[in-house]
Amino acid sequence: MRKNKEVASGIRTWWLKNILFLGLAGALLFLTSGNIDWGMAWSYLAAMLLVVTANAVFTDPTLLAERSELQEGTKKWDIALAGFVAITGPLSIWALAG
Repeated sequence: MRKNKEVASGIRTWWLKNILFLGLAGALLFLTSGNIDWGMAWSYLAAMLLVVTANAVFTDPTLLAERSELQEGTKKWDIALAGFVAITGPLSIWALAG
């Protein structure tokens, strides 16, 4: 079982990643559209925040902490590929939506 300090640190990391993700999504949506009054973008961000909050409430804290870190034995090419897909996919969708 993981120590409480490790779990707390992992949960903080998980929250930080999700808050940055939501902030990036909002910034890109509103910057590319040039309109802060875009109701559908606000609805999209609210839905994303709801999903993140539901994950935090209903998922075991140890599991959240574990998922916030790279796991032992992960291949370097897998890290690079997953990072590329996780970044370019959403960024391109948000830019096009704006």
